Amino acid sequence: SYTVELPDALTGRNGAVTICRYAENRFSAGYAFRGDYRLVVLGFPFESIEESSQNRVFQAILQYLQ
Repeated sequence: SYTVELPDALTGRNGAVTICRYAENRFSAGYAFRGDYRLVVLGFPFESIEESSQNRVFQAILQYLQ
């Protein structure tokens, strides 16, 4: 993992829901959408997640997309 200098704050549209927030400012760090298709968007690189948490996060995303 590594520190991301300028992560993106996101704004959901068309029913997308916030799935995670940045701790320091509470801006949305990730959104998920479920409709005719499913989508998960993160405002930071996946590889910046601590290695010990990557598997848990990826499994949750896969479960949502099923």
